[in-house]
Amino acid sequence: MVSGKEWWNVSELNKKYEIVFKDKKQETSDIFSFVFTKPDGFSWTPGQHGIFRFHDYDFESDKGYRVFSFTSVPEDNILMFTSCTYDRPGSEFKEHLLRLREGDIMTVEEPQGRFVVDDYDRPVCILARGIGITPVRAILRKLDISGSNPTKMKIYYLDEGGEYAFEESLRHIDNKIPGLEIEFLKDLDTLQDRAEAFARIIGNEGLYYTSGTAGINGMLIEMLLALEIDKTNIKADNFIGY
Repeated sequence: MVSGKEWWNVSELNKKYEIVFKDKKQETSDIFSFVFTKPDGFSWTPGQHGIFRFHDYDFESDKGYRVFSFTSVPEDNILMFTSCTYDRPGSEFKEHLLRLREGDIMTVEEPQGRFVVDDYDRPVCILARGIGITPVRAILRKLDISGSNPTKMKIYYLDEGGEYAFEESLRHIDNKIPGLEIEFLKDLDTLQDRAEAFARIIGNEGLYYTSGTAGINGMLIEMLLALEIDKTNIKADNFIGY
């Protein structure tokens, strides 16, 4: 029915590319972006994600990999992903991630995921909560640098604490693109109301994307289905606490 992070595709047989750490940027009190070199021949579609591992570190208490959405686009000539650090204090992987130094090496596997916007001529509604904004940032970055103008794109970005990752750049893009409107929200009820209002007006002429925890995504999908939105018009990116 919907797409999510494809955990079942993790395999030691997947092709791995070395990426070299360059820098990290603190986006909010607990969200960091990590910037790496982009390997030759490696590309992805905005909205996709990759499987990341450390090159030379063996974990004793951790599975040793994570799935992160790409928050940069290939045209940036860097590879960037963004992660929250609060979801599992003491995570060996997250602790090691925060200790990365310039020149350290990780690996990334071939990009995966179907959380991509297929048709900008149709109205698009994107619902993002918290760290769920990460694939959306790449989608908007691509719109910005390509000079594209969607017919009608509404993005509702929820963070109950009012800390919005990429807020400055998102507002900048919002102001540049006539067919785009981003609304920053602080409570779940408002997010539901906005999604319902869009669906009642646009119906199955639109495409619907929801990005966040599996629980929130599931609730929003159930609401859309109850409004007779066809499941083929819905895509989800499920972020699991890890």
